[in-house]
Parts: sequence; C-alpha cells; structure tokens
Amino acid sequence: MKFFIFLHLFLLSQAVDQDKLHFVLAFVSQGTVTPKYPIPTDNWKDWEEKGPDELTAMGMREQYLLGRELRRQYNIINFIDFNYIIDQVRIRMIDHNYAIMSGQSFLRGFLGDNNAILNASQMTVAKPPFDIADYFTEKIGAKVLPAGIGTLPFYTHYPHNEDVFAPIYCPNAQKVNAQMFITDKDVANHRKTYESSFLELIAQHYEKRMTFPEYVSLLESIQSAIYQEKETSLNLDEENLIKEFSEALYHPYRALSKEANQYRLSGLFNFTATFMNESMNAIVNNVTEKQNIKAAFIFTEDVMIASFLDLYNRAEIVGSATIIRFEVYGPKQPTFNNLNVKILKDDTEIKAYNSFDTFFQEISDFIKANYTQWCTVKN
Repeated sequence: MKFFIFLHLFLLSQAVDQDKLHFVLAFVSQGTVTPKYPIPTDNWKDWEEKGPDELTAMGMREQYLLGRELRRQYNIINFIDFNYIIDQVRIRMIDHNYAIMSGQSFLRGFLGDNNAILNASQMTVAKPPFDIADYFTEKIGAKVLPAGIGTLPFYTHYPHNEDVFAPIYCPNAQKVNAQMFITDKDVANHRKTYESSFLELIAQHYEKRMTFPEYVSLLESIQSAIYQEKETSLNLDEENLIKEFSEALYHPYRALSKEANQYRLSGLFNFTATFMNESMNAIVNNVTEKQNIKAAFIFTEDVMIASFLDLYNRAEIVGSATIIRFEVYGPKQPTFNNLNVKILKDDTEIKAYNSFDTFFQEISDFIKANYTQWCTVKN
C-alpha cells in the first residue's frame, strides 16, 4: 500500500514538474473610465473625475483586484520571487492617463505591502528641502510610504503615436475600419432597429442632434454612465435601448476590418515574438536565474484587445481590466523542445501550442512584412 501511495505522489510530482510556469506576457485593457461625453449633464457635476476618458474609482478597484488575484495565483506556485521583483517583472503603459493609472492601481494590488523601513540615518535625509509638519513624519514613522504602498518602475513611449501598443500607432487601421463600419450590412441592420429611437432619445433628454457615425461615442458614453450607476434621467426601456444598441456596435466600431486588425497588431506581435524569445533564451540557458524576467504586464486599450480577439474569431465586448496572457510552461529544467504555450483571455484558454517553436513560428508568420510602412502613413 505504501508503495502505491509513493508511486502516486511521484507521478503527481512529475506531472506538476511538466506543468511549471516559466514566463508570462500579459496585455491588460484599461479599467472603467469616464465617458467621452459629459453624461448626463454638460458640466460633470456628479462625477468625481474632472473630464472624459479618466480612470474612475471603479476602474482603480478593478485593476487593484486583478493585481491582487494574480499575486495570489503566482504565490501559490512560487512563480515570482518577490525579493527580486524589480528584475523579474516589467511594467509598461501606453501614454494615456487611464492606462498609466490602471497600471499603478494594478501594482498596488500585485506588489502587496511595502515592508521597507528607513534606518535612523536615512530618516534624516528622506524629506524635501523645507520644513514638514511633525504630524506627517510621526504618522508614517520609519515606513517608506504610508499604508505599505509599493511601486515598480514603469515605462511609456513618447511620442505615443509611435507606440505599437496604442491603436493610434496605425492610423491606416483606424481609417480602414471606420470606412468599413460605415458601409457594413450588419451595422446597417442594427441602425434600422435602433437608430430612430436613439436619435429621438438624445434630442429629448440631451438636446443633441447628431448623425451616424459621430453619435457612436455619445451612445457609448450614455451606456458607460448607466453601467456606472450614474443618474441619466432615462427610464428602464430607454436604458435597455442604449445598452442593446451600444453592444451591437461595440465590436464593429473597433475591430470590424480583419485587414486593419492584422496591421494594427503586427507591431504588438513583433514585440511579443522578440521579447518572449529573448526572455525564454535567458530562462532556458539559466543565465542569471534570480534576475531572469518572469512576467511583463502591458496596459493598453480595449481596441487592441478587441482586435486581438478577432484574430481568433471572437467578436466580443472587451470588459474593463480584461487580460490576455501568453503563458509558457515546461519541466523544471526547460529546453525549447519541451516548452508549450497557452494563450488565455482572463481565465479562459483561447489557444494552446505543444511547442514554443510552433508558437514562435506562427506569431512570426503573422507579422506583416510591411506593417511599419503601412501603419506610419498619415491620414
């Protein structure tokens, strides 16, 4: 009996060893933001935020909880050594307030408490060059920051219209998708169903008269206000109309053109292939084990996530703080011949590869050879 128990435990340990997580590259959409238009009034008086497209308290909470949950998951399997986190984790955001604040909120959850304490000599210089009220210094004591707040270096790209993680990087993609959106038959059918009622609604409640496709941002702004439980002065039937119409137009407005999606994502995939290959080379060759990059989190827009999902025939609404993960698994002593790759949206597997080489070749083949020229042509 003891032999069979030992054999079971041995086989279990072998299975776990074969399924060791070695590396994660993740793309994260922004948390919930304020609408592009000031809804329900024109002065934002009932919003805590100051303007359009700013991360809300809801969005901060979403990103914090995402970071906290990933920390819990990775702690269970001892994936990241948090003593070496500055080496093992990379953070990057596109150059927009909501993306930067999303990444910062995520880090609050992912890093956990900051236990760093200043010694007596450090305390004397850890202050700005003017007098600070004793109340503040006494309150935080020798902690680096109050409430155990931690942070990591993060990176943005400037100018942001040259950042391959931002949709604006590829103006032709924006233009091509917009042209297809205007002429698409399914979009036309949705307009027949909802448009006249919607135009009457905004004229009555918001005194606005707009035409297609300009009104789509207003439509989505009203839906955003409804989602965030803001006062909209709409009745339930009107709210349902807004919800159904905005959901029907969500994907085609962002990612209807497969050609545009391919070009828009070519720069992102080029980075992904290069970054993952370099990182896995270091891990396989065990160059500096503790300093190897284990995870990278890149905060982008829902447009990029929607375009990515469309490549896998998933025409979906991208929720706030949606995460796409490229995860590399293999035995404890990995080689490129025994690694496999999974692509997940949130916790749902999209696709799996039984070898890293197959994954790398497919993603390399996808990249449009002339994407840089195509995407940098100005409108």
